[in-house]
Amino acid sequence: MAKRPDNGRASEEDPEVKKIIEDIEKSESEKDSTDTKNED
Repeated sequence: MAKRPDNGRASEEDPEVKKIIEDIEKSESEKDSTDTKNED
């Protein structure tokens, strides 16, 4: 959870922040796909 600036928008334009967000989403989606893989 990145700290948000006062205007309430996360600075996702920031390349480092964007990379962190993508890494988190990637690891979460990989975890989700492993959890549900057995049900296919």
